[in-house]
Amino acid sequence: MATIRKRANRKWLAEVSRSGQRVGKTFGTKLAAQAWAVEMEISLGRDGSLIRGKTLGDACLRFQTDVSPSHKGHRWEVIRLHRFCEYALSNSQLLDLVPEDFEQWADQRLKTGVKGSTVNRELNLISSVINHAKKWKWCRVNPISDMDRPMNPCPRDRRISDSEIERILDALGYSESEPVVTQRQESAIAFLLALETAMRQGEIWGLDWSNVNLKNRFVTLPETKNGTKRDVPLTLRAVSLLEK
Repeated sequence: MATIRKRANRKWLAEVSRSGQRVGKTFGTKLAAQAWAVEMEISLGRDGSLIRGKTLGDACLRFQTDVSPSHKGHRWEVIRLHRFCEYALSNSQLLDLVPEDFEQWADQRLKTGVKGSTVNRELNLISSVINHAKKWKWCRVNPISDMDRPMNPCPRDRRISDSEIERILDALGYSESEPVVTQRQESAIAFLLALETAMRQGEIWGLDWSNVNLKNRFVTLPETKNGTKRDVPLTLRAVSLLEK
């Protein structure tokens, strides 16, 4: 059975329910929503191969085991998924989820003071989980694809000030005239090196001396966030920091 209803954002939500399966999608016009509903009713009627009874939390757990270990950000993905499973939404049946469920969840997250960019990163991860659940025949559609996403805040548009740099270095116990002997002072070196080279945190801490060429003033990053190799030129200041 299909239902078509108008939403507050002037879009049309089509929902189809048959044999315990419920799917939904948002459209700009009522005609498009009706056409999709008819096609989906036919599809649901001829394909009973979906595995029923799986929750979004079940998908998150399988994703952690089967998919996430192959990703660079495996550790952080697992942490985020564990946190997400604390929300009531994770107990929802995959076949029952509609875009409004995630819109309500996103609104609740924003009310706690979390920025839109953070919520969107979380949604990207959950969307990936649901896309894999589709491959596992646990659901047919990804409701996140049709939801109204939060707005991302404007990007940062300023560089850290000299006074802020000095206060951070003081807090880390770093002095240009003294040797580096503590982990806090090593953190200060990494902080200053980031300012000089714009390298990411993981790239700096992952540096190996075999990839550092102080004579020709560059370092080689064998594997970056984008999965490619690149050379990073070093200023004289960056060379002196690495020598410490």
